[in-house]
Amino acid sequence: MKKTFFTILFWFWSCTWGFFATAAGLIYAGLMRARGFRPKVYHGNIYFEGVREAGGFNLGPFFFLGTKHSEYTKMHEAGHGIQNLILGPFYPLVVGIISELWFNKWSVKNAEHLKTDDWTLEERWDSYEKCWVERSASELGKKFYGIRKEE
Repeated sequence: MKKTFFTILFWFWSCTWGFFATAAGLIYAGLMRARGFRPKVYHGNIYFEGVREAGGFNLGPFFFLGTKHSEYTKMHEAGHGIQNLILGPFYPLVVGIISELWFNKWSVKNAEHLKTDDWTLEERWDSYEKCWVERSASELGKKFYGIRKEE
């Protein structure tokens, strides 16, 4: 019952205060469905796998993952959904832009590590979460969804 209530509240809040990211997520989800991707559910969030080469991105209660990801990645992206609830219309400007710029910078800087896969999952996340936006998403995801890096 508590989980159902949280999911209903999450979607209501996402569709009101977090409208801009949610609307963009709904449009992008529609495009992914039209391209043949199948939606999945993660703690009330809707997500798609394999829509980009690596990493993931969030648009409110929707998130989109690369082909290679972990449970921690899902938790992290769902944490961005919580950020959308907190920041509402400011989420795309604050978190969305910073997150995508950080991902691109981090990917280029760590390209060799990423190619050889010589990092543990924990080392990779420790490096990635040096950006406050990313660290905050993981902390919120842990608080609400309780997944650890090892999973």
